[in-house]
Amino acid sequence: MSITGTKLIDLIRGFVVDQVVTGRTNLFTDALIIDAINYAKHEFFGLRPDVFITNMSSVSEPTDLSTASDTLTIESWGVTPLCYKAASILLSQKSKDEFYRKAADEMLAKFNGSI
Repeated sequence: MSITGTKLIDLIRGFVVDQVVTGRTNLFTDALIIDAINYAKHEFFGLRPDVFITNMSSVSEPTDLSTASDTLTIESWGVTPLCYKAASILLSQKSKDEFYRKAADEMLAKFNGSI
C-alpha cells in the first residue's frame, strides 16, 4: 500500500497526542515528524526489510520523505509499528521530562512488540 506523508504525520500526531490548534504552537512541527518517520523507516528496514518490498526481484530501502506530499510504499501491517517508532523518536527528544521519557519508552516497547 502507499501512504502519504500527510497521513503518517496525522497518525503520529495521534500517537503523541499533538493536536493542531490554530493559535497554539504544536509540540512537533511537520518537518520534525518527517525526520522521525525517515529515522524510523531506516531502522525498521534494517530489522524487517520485507515490510517495504514492492518488487520481489530487489530489496532496497525506500527513499526518504522530504515533504508531507511524498508517499511511502509499505505493507499495511507495517504502518502501526512505523508510527510507534517515529513517536518514540519524537518523544525521546523531550526526554528532560520524565513523562515524555516514559511515553517514549512505551512507544518503543510497542514497536518492538509489533515487529
